[in-house]
Amino acid sequence: MNQRRNNRAAPALIPAGIVRFVALTLMLVAALRAWGAGAGGDYLTDVWTADEGLPDSSVTAIAQTPDGYLWVGTYNGLARFDGMRFVTFDPANTPALAHARVRKLSVDNQGTLWINTLDGSMTSLRQGTFTREWTGAEGLDPDVTLVSSSSNQVTFLLHRGSLRRKTQSDPAGTGWEDLNPPSRSVGTLCVEDGAGTIWYRGADKHLWRVTGKDFEPLPQISGLVGSQVNCMATDSRGRLWIGTDKEIAMWDGTQFQTIIPTNAELPVDVAFLSVAEDGGLWAVANGRVRKAMDRRWILEAESLKNVFTGNLSRMGARKDHHGGVWLYDYGRGLSHIADDGQVRQFGPQEGFPGERVNCFFEDHEGNWWAGLDAGGLVRIRERRFQTIDTSGQVPTKPAKSVCEETNGTLWIGTLGDGLARWQAGAFTNLMVPGGTGKGFAFCVYPDAAGRLWVSAGDEDLFVREHDGFKRVLPVVHGVKAILADKAGGIWVGTKSGLYFANSESSTDFKLYEGIGRNEVRALSEDGHGSLWAGAEDGTLFHITGDTIATFHPTDSKVPQAIWSLLAEDDDTVWAGTFRGGLLRFRDGKFTRFSINEGLPDNIICQILPDGAGNLWLGSHQGIFRVAKSALNDFARGEIKSVPGTVFGRSDGLPSLECSGGYQPAAWRGQDGRLWFTTVKGAVSVKPEEIRPNPLPPPVVIEDILIDGKSLDTTTKAQEKPVPTGTVYDHDKKFLEVSPGKHQFEFRYTGLSLVSSDRVQFRYRLEGADANWVEAGTRRSVQYNLLPAGTYQFRVIACNSDRIWNETGCTLTLKILPYFYETLWFRVLAGLVAGGLVAGAVWYSVTRRLHRKLEQLARQQAVERERARIAKDIHDDLGANLTLIAVLGDLAKQEKAAERIEKMASTARQAVKSLDEIVWAVNPRNDTLAHLIDYTGQFAVDYLRAAGVRCLLDVPEQPPERGVPSNVRHNVFLVVKEALQNIVKHAHATEVWLRIHATNDDLKIIVEDNGCGFAHVPANALADGLRNMHQRMNELGGKCQIQSRVGAGTEIIVELPWPPG
Repeated sequence: MNQRRNNRAAPALIPAGIVRFVALTLMLVAALRAWGAGAGGDYLTDVWTADEGLPDSSVTAIAQTPDGYLWVGTYNGLARFDGMRFVTFDPANTPALAHARVRKLSVDNQGTLWINTLDGSMTSLRQGTFTREWTGAEGLDPDVTLVSSSSNQVTFLLHRGSLRRKTQSDPAGTGWEDLNPPSRSVGTLCVEDGAGTIWYRGADKHLWRVTGKDFEPLPQISGLVGSQVNCMATDSRGRLWIGTDKEIAMWDGTQFQTIIPTNAELPVDVAFLSVAEDGGLWAVANGRVRKAMDRRWILEAESLKNVFTGNLSRMGARKDHHGGVWLYDYGRGLSHIADDGQVRQFGPQEGFPGERVNCFFEDHEGNWWAGLDAGGLVRIRERRFQTIDTSGQVPTKPAKSVCEETNGTLWIGTLGDGLARWQAGAFTNLMVPGGTGKGFAFCVYPDAAGRLWVSAGDEDLFVREHDGFKRVLPVVHGVKAILADKAGGIWVGTKSGLYFANSESSTDFKLYEGIGRNEVRALSEDGHGSLWAGAEDGTLFHITGDTIATFHPTDSKVPQAIWSLLAEDDDTVWAGTFRGGLLRFRDGKFTRFSINEGLPDNIICQILPDGAGNLWLGSHQGIFRVAKSALNDFARGEIKSVPGTVFGRSDGLPSLECSGGYQPAAWRGQDGRLWFTTVKGAVSVKPEEIRPNPLPPPVVIEDILIDGKSLDTTTKAQEKPVPTGTVYDHDKKFLEVSPGKHQFEFRYTGLSLVSSDRVQFRYRLEGADANWVEAGTRRSVQYNLLPAGTYQFRVIACNSDRIWNETGCTLTLKILPYFYETLWFRVLAGLVAGGLVAGAVWYSVTRRLHRKLEQLARQQAVERERARIAKDIHDDLGANLTLIAVLGDLAKQEKAAERIEKMASTARQAVKSLDEIVWAVNPRNDTLAHLIDYTGQFAVDYLRAAGVRCLLDVPEQPPERGVPSNVRHNVFLVVKEALQNIVKHAHATEVWLRIHATNDDLKIIVEDNGCGFAHVPANALADGLRNMHQRMNELGGKCQIQSRVGAGTEIIVELPWPPG
């Protein structure tokens, strides 16, 4: 209903043109109506009160913003609802709200939410920002009603009768102007037609038009007969309809045309009007609720006659898309009138919590919402599944089996209520005789001969013929499944095997050979007349004539019982198992589908085809519809999961647990209706009437917890401080946090108000997650210790019919780095590290090269030493040995004694030379002390043998110092050469050997008292002296020779020690 009432306690009537936002309407209204279309007349109600999170159980107003949130006004604050939880806004956390008690909620065509509170104040919510538009100044309990927002202005009707408007481009909280009619009072109505004209009805019930800032009274020649305008409405074409005390009229652009039904009683006193989508006109006229079509009353809600009389200022109406109408009133409750005139008044039996209805609203997905005084928030939606009441009361007894005879009679086996029969529009409960289990019917199946086969009592087999039951004899006990085949044979699966009776001896059951004593729980016949049987141990039997084939799934170590079977004409067999999911058997191969592949449960106890390419699976977690093509695609490896739709309590199921263990537990009727049994009775559904919800759910990131501190990302104004070091840009959805390792928790929601608990999500943090993460129905995710950098958090969602919003919601997260995590620091650190590495490499290479050079030097020294040793051995030892050999030859000829003596002397000389060589190369002698001792001892021994006196001046305790072998040897040879020259050439009688050693150098003086010389002679002596100089030069030392004729010779050897 599009009229606006300005009465003290008027309900929140949101115009249809405002509720259905322009963009959404153009794209999806047709799909919504197709989806919402159903049988009608059977509804589900869900109630939310303060116990479920509402701030107060008195609901005054309901609206929905374009982002999908439902907004609920209460006595104690404004609540935002996503279908799962309420978020409360009040003056304590939202200062822009002047009062906690909300009176009206409206949404304009730009998506702004307008909040009218008890004190008369108006607050707007636009793009996440709450703004106080004006403060009430006319006393408590005012009502402010949105009249128009279709142009560039927004206009409200105030409580006292004035209009208040502003240009929408003006900043929030500014630009308001008031339009005052000639007389203001409570009780005015205001409506805008499709041409943008605002029509105003004052408290005197006279009609005015608003032109600019002026109120123009309706001229006398306007075409109206009645003098009092009671109600106004607009139709889908924007045409204005009014009801007066004498007529129904429509404005044609120039004047009013009377549209009184030709079969109406005159005068027609119209108290209420609403134009239906099919062009029909619902009216409360003369105390009767009727519908007119083509200017004729076509039906009347007889049960509402004289109900809606008197003051109807708190009455409202909504169209139901089926040609019917919803009527609601504060005090008269909620009623639905179908297009055939049948009336349903909602009360306690439907779970409706009261009669004081403040507001009634339809959301984007076709749900109806009612706000009640002290009754909470109520959602009403049409049932998808119809419950079957077999006892005249709310069904509570479990249903175990269901079937339908060819004449349309429906049979339901229950635990406690016996066998229920639906025939001729009525239920009859029949008790099957049977021991301790009287009233228990486990299986029921009709055959072509009109008989009914039943497992009842103690699971014994009974047959119903001629309206009576009799036990089959011999007794067939432990019956789990029954099937009548196309040839008239009866198959009975029991806990001790499979029994069969043919059409000729239909009560003479024999144990079927080849099955053994396996417990058979499921039976199905394929299009070729072959029988398939499922056993408790998971074996699948195929019986063709006298041939029996057995098959076993090989992908599970633990066998799962087969509880349901469907054999199809294309040679595909579907098997539902207990805890093993669904099996597809085709071409000798099993394919398993389980929770991991997208099924809601691994217990599949019922399987039905719908004739449209889908399977309907009854489980312990509801009923699942899945396309066979999707199952086949998965079996071929073309998809990774199986999409489907899960139906639960919100669709009308009395319980999620479908019955299993006995068959048939589900049945497809002749009219295509599917029947399922549950632990709380039987349900049915018409598959062709179940259409998917075409609206993908809007996705919102609502809140981010940073190290446990909350950041609300949906509204800009909030009392809670933003976490320290955090910057959030609401418009850009950009979050920047301080450096460090933080813990993040993203909280998000999917805004589908149909089966909100079955909305599923996928999320991905780009920069951290490689792929999308399947979150299921979980609405939050945590990330810990993320490194500095920029990330994008994306979340998408699908509704309960698996329609995905692929765009979803995105938020950019930037974690600032510490200085040592910045790029410039990393570049600098890289350069420094590179320099250090280069330096280390240079040092290592240089050191290695030095070591190599030292090694080469040592090797060369060793080679020289070896060469010297070889030379010495050759020169000294070789010469002496050669001399000994020659002397030996001469001794053979003459002067033997003299020669032998010479040989002995030479040999001693060779031994001495060898001793010198050994001393020189022995590393144990590489000390200064050894050098001094050996040199001194050699001098004494050598000079004594030559008959020359030797005087020594050497230190008793020389400095502790190492002397390499080459140094020792060369120094010794220099001294030896000097002594040899003295003995051979000086003719001396005394020789002084003085050795002085300090920490800095070594000094050796060899002095004799021989003949001396003035010049170095050119003979062997000269060669010896040159050798002495050469040796000392190689060691870095020097050799000085001082000699005077007749005064002897002095040889000075100086050798500085190397550093260290």
